[in-house]
Amino acid sequence: VFKQGTKISTSANALTLDPTTDVLIANGHGLVVGHTEPLTMARYDLGANSTPAFQVVGTTIDKASMSLGFFSDSDSEEHASQLTFQRSRGSTVGANAIVETDDIIGIISAQAADGSGDQVDNSSAMIRFEVDAGTLASNNVPGRILFLTTTGNAPSERLRIDSTGLLTVPNGGGLVVGHTAKITVDAAIPEFQVLGTGHADSSMVLLRSSDDASGPALYFAKSHDAIGTYTTDLDVGDILGAIRFAGSDGTDANLNGTFAEIMAQVDAAAAGSDDMPGRLVFSTTPDTARVPVERMRIDSTGSVFIGDTSNDN
Repeated sequence: VFKQGTKISTSANALTLDPTTDVLIANGHGLVVGHTEPLTMARYDLGANSTPAFQVVGTTIDKASMSLGFFSDSDSEEHASQLTFQRSRGSTVGANAIVETDDIIGIISAQAADGSGDQVDNSSAMIRFEVDAGTLASNNVPGRILFLTTTGNAPSERLRIDSTGLLTVPNGGGLVVGHTAKITVDAAIPEFQVLGTGHADSSMVLLRSSDDASGPALYFAKSHDAIGTYTTDLDVGDILGAIRFAGSDGTDANLNGTFAEIMAQVDAAAAGSDDMPGRLVFSTTPDTARVPVERMRIDSTGSVFIGDTSNDN
């Protein structure tokens, strides 16, 4: 307990307590609540471990928790508790030097003990705030948020929200609505799945509300090039897209049977720009089989073939 007007300063001014100013802790020192020495923690980039200057540690939820409270009768956004991360390219504390694209602004890191060593230094998940691509100028610093998890000790990006509000999921990840894991369908594991037990939770809707004649659309597209580059012509027979109707055969653990299919294909070689001849193929699976067989075709000339693919029949 320090009486009003008392000022205490430790050697080298490591700690200054002055009732007329803020509590000051010198650079290189810190504050540990709940223990007698600071703990070492893993860095986000798996480099040399670090020792945070401010730590709250304990053996119960009360002793190992923090709280920010704001009490006011105003509902303004300016009247709320706030946790802030700051980043500058300045070399001294308080220097305001403009950041660069990809600079990390702040990190929320979740670390767990792996039972080895004497430190809790296994990074299991994190949320990272970064400077996004765009124009960096006065009052203009675009940002993005990355969500990372790991199956080992090196968190990988699983989801990103960029400065435009675009939400992206890296290749190999996915989104499952209505379940806790992806399922296998016809030997494939689609990265986007809607799974349910009733009509509402296993259905999708595309709605366009506009005062015109246009409606929503579902697009299937095919390219021989890398994503973002589309300069190579497709070949005759290339599959542009397919709607496959799959189900359980009562024996396999996965949905490995296709009962019927509607497929769009390239019907003839392209003769030049804006020349894209296509055909629709309708197939069903015969009894005692699991692979659909073509039953009807509508080619690029509008001809309809049933049970065959030529005009002989």
